[in-house]
Amino acid sequence: MKSHTLTTIMLSIFLSVSCVSTKTSAIRQGEADAQKEVSEDNLAFEIYGLRTVNKSSKSDESLKSRGIELRPVAGCIVNDEIIGHAQGFNRVMKKAIQDKYKNLDLDDY
Repeated sequence: MKSHTLTTIMLSIFLSVSCVSTKTSAIRQGEADAQKEVSEDNLAFEIYGLRTVNKSSKSDESLKSRGIELRPVAGCIVNDEIIGHAQGFNRVMKKAIQDKYKNLDLDDY
């Protein structure tokens, strides 16, 4: 019984560390991808979930009118890699967009 408990604990720790590593790695990759896009003067936000199927909001239309792309990267089924990449990507993009368009409301992103 003790070895089963120890194995379970070790497996739980491994999976937890693995998930954190995956998300952290995805965040870094998202940031790097966004920095490359910004350097090429491409501005975009990655979106997923219900936002990809709902009608565009007023703020979405405001972004699109400025040439800022909204990129669906997943539907309702996501994982840590998709979420992490979008978080890192959008964090970098949000700053670049705020720098370029000072008065643009980006609270939804």
